[in-house]
Amino acid sequence: MKAIVLGGTALFLTLVIGAFGLISFVVVAAGGAGSASAAVTVSNPSDEALEDIPQLLLGLFIHEAQQCPGLPWTVLAGISKVESNHGRFGGSSIGPDGVVLPSIIGIPLNGTNGTARIVDSDDGRWDGDATWDRAVGPFQFIPGSWRIFGGDGDNDGLADPNNVFDAVPA
Repeated sequence: MKAIVLGGTALFLTLVIGAFGLISFVVVAAGGAGSASAAVTVSNPSDEALEDIPQLLLGLFIHEAQQCPGLPWTVLAGISKVESNHGRFGGSSIGPDGVVLPSIIGIPLNGTNGTARIVDSDDGRWDGDATWDRAVGPFQFIPGSWRIFGGDGDNDGLADPNNVFDAVPA
């Protein structure tokens, strides 16, 4: 399995640009700056959101937000946009089974380049690194966090951070 790896400079720029992009995206997805503070309902994704968010993901965002009172679907969409461009970072794509290929793998969390120092917690199972942890999948879960929050959203017997049906509910 091939993986896309975020480099230090790319990760920093992604985080900086992403912070501003998340704010902008939530506003755009909600229907523009004038309605950003208004309640977002499942029936009003903006044209920009409909164009940008893969249909499979939009449906998941809306469904999962309904399972968590007070959580607008736009928050899930914003996280997905910032963390992986909705599973499309580096040329990855989402298959009909929800699996993102190639896998999106972050840089080693070894304490350099402003990262936390997180020693491997999954024996390289998800991130392919048996020395350091790396963020994994379209929502960029650290393996230790995935172990706590991850679940088998598609009931296929595997809680996989690379599968949007598992990652979005987590």
